Amino acid sequence: MRIKGKVQVGNVPIRRVKHDRYSSLSKGTVCNLIHAIGALYLLNIYYKNIKYRIKYKNFLTFDFSLGSSIFSVNMPEEEYVIDVINNCQCQAKLQSNSSPYILKYTDASYKRILEINNKIEEDINNFIKQQPEFNEKEFLDQIKVQKDKGRVILFSELCKYRINKKIPVNLSFKERKKLLIESEEWNSNLMKTSVSKKEDEITVENIQEEIDNAGKSYGLKLQESFEKDRFFQATNNEICELVLDDGNIKYSV
Repeated sequence: MRIKGKVQVGNVPIRRVKHDRYSSLSKGTVCNLIHAIGALYLLNIYYKNIKYRIKYKNFLTFDFSLGSSIFSVNMPEEEYVIDVINNCQCQAKLQSNSSPYILKYTDASYKRILEINNKIEEDINNFIKQQPEFNEKEFLDQIKVQKDKGRVILFSELCKYRINKKIPVNLSFKERKKLLIESEEWNSNLMKTSVSKKEDEITVENIQEEIDNAGKSYGLKLQESFEKDRFFQATNNEICELVLDDGNIKYSV
């Protein structure tokens, strides 16, 4: 609940006013009154126990005052929706934070998104099996190096490897720059909207980094081609629900 000041509900002044109004009335403050009414507001929310259903794209515009002209509850975190979109199965109990509500997909939507995720994973695995680079030692060594550094995005590494094959280091700077700015990777929409250098900013010192960045950005575009239907379906069509945290909320398939 969003209100200013410290929460005073249940403190000594309130109890004194409640049980000995005559001698303790002076301890009753407007701040304590607001907090007491706020507590009643929350009690009504829990008593009514209303479950709200919305599309995820409408979540940020949802009215969390829930009919009050004075109070509103905090927005719940979006992690239990984002995790599902990102193909992370949520099997444990879901927990709220500062909000009394938990945001999650309905179980029916959760099941459909998991099915979409499984299909995407199958399509990606089939695609990878058809790419000759995954049988080349040089590329596998590149993957290993990146794994040692942290998380690996296979599509980005694949496209980075390919563009470096097309623009090898044994060419002159002038030749490499020409090949780069004429490449599909450099001219992709994703690369143009990123923080890449402009054509006249490419130098001998930074051209290798720009080649790598163009490949990685193009890889993200390739990955997006597999996943775009999932994001559209999950954010525009599937239904989320706002449920009160009773300590036993979880996804069920």
